[in-house]
Amino acid sequence: EKVQKGKDGLQRVNYTAKLVNGETVSVLKATYTGNNKVNVGNYEMSVAINNSNYSIVNETVKPFTINKKPIDLTWSNTSKVYNAGIQYPTYSVSGLVNGQAQSVLAISLTGSDKNVGNYTVTATLGNGNYLISSGATTAFEVTKRPITITWLTTTYTYTGSSSKTGVSYKFNNTVDADSALGAGTSYNKTPLNVGDYTISVSITNTNYELEGENSTAVTITPKELVVRWGTTNLTYNGLSQIPAASTTGLVGSDTETSIGFATNGAQVNVGSSYTATASITSNNYTLTYPTKQFNIVKRNVTLVWEGSTFTYDGEEHNLAVTDVTNLVDGESISDLGL
Repeated sequence: EKVQKGKDGLQRVNYTAKLVNGETVSVLKATYTGNNKVNVGNYEMSVAINNSNYSIVNETVKPFTINKKPIDLTWSNTSKVYNAGIQYPTYSVSGLVNGQAQSVLAISLTGSDKNVGNYTVTATLGNGNYLISSGATTAFEVTKRPITITWLTTTYTYTGSSSKTGVSYKFNNTVDADSALGAGTSYNKTPLNVGDYTISVSITNTNYELEGENSTAVTITPKELVVRWGTTNLTYNGLSQIPAASTTGLVGSDTETSIGFATNGAQVNVGSSYTATASITSNNYTLTYPTKQFNIVKRNVTLVWEGSTFTYDGEEHNLAVTDVTNLVDGESISDLGL
């Protein structure tokens, strides 16, 4: 007669029969097979009676069908921020058979990707007893992930190279390694010499967008250059003298000549506590120990005397210096006042 659902959830075909007045169907002692179906499908039920007073004059086999139950999907969270993984919107289901959980549908979602973009997501049922009446697809978007920059180091010492900068920073709110961002820096001018600059950071990874300030001021400070002084006790030589000096700490292709390294304060005559001063013309360095006290000491000479033996003759005899050795070039015995 019709398909009915029993209290146990099984689908059954009911039947009626024309009987002698006053008798009920139970007198037929009917047995049937192919009944008690639950899931969607096409079935046949057959019936037989065990009462010899009756015979079935029409069909003893009856086909019946259990059709899919329609359900509706409602979507939410159809826009999500990039998180480096494949994401999908969420959904809720209406129309389930009472008592069944949403999980029985075994819904699978396809059509999304991890990268930023617009997608069409499709829901597919893994349960053949239902069909999606509405909401099988939805528009879905993955939006760029906002990130900011924290500047860690914006002041560094002169390195002698524009490629060896001391600026450091970090990205905030990333879900990938910083190396995956395709970050690059640019300056308002080549960051080589001591001074103030402006640095800007950009990224090429389209799954992110920089928010807030992406540039900052950078300062390159002078590098310490140590002056090494030679001997400070010099012997008079008739010329201007000053202790020898050199530097340690030059970087890059810099030389003492290129930075204008020089010493001043040379002296000629014997004296003590003279001051030698080192200087540079480059602003990329500062000098440590730029001054040094030095002395010029007397020069040792040897006198050559005339013969020192005389015979008494009643006259006065005097010794005389006839020469001096170790005089500096250009000077003579007369310069000694002899």
